[in-house]
Amino acid sequence: VNASATFLRSTSSDSIPSFYIISHAKTLLQQSIVYSIKNLSIGLTSIYKERSPNLAPGIKASITRDYWLVNAKANFKYKMMDVFVAVNNIGNIDYSDLLGSKMPGSWTTAGLSVSF
Repeated sequence: VNASATFLRSTSSDSIPSFYIISHAKTLLQQSIVYSIKNLSIGLTSIYKERSPNLAPGIKASITRDYWLVNAKANFKYKMMDVFVAVNNIGNIDYSDLLGSKMPGSWTTAGLSVSF
């Protein structure tokens, strides 16, 4: 189990503060839990981010005020191989990144890695 919290309040002496000062996360909470038994591990991670909302009408984009994402991953180790399945943004949350780009909804990835 792992958890962290960051609370950040920035000020600027500039009459027009930089985009990054007005857009960074004011509150950032991150959590993870991983349960392992023999060759199988299952993990959940989440992130909560709160920041000032912002609009960029020129590119028809907005920065969401806050969001909470949950991701899950299952991994199975067999000899020299790792097989995994991950589901990102389980709640299909609608949010945008720092520059206003809309981020994808829920998606699944799977993979295999071999160690020599």
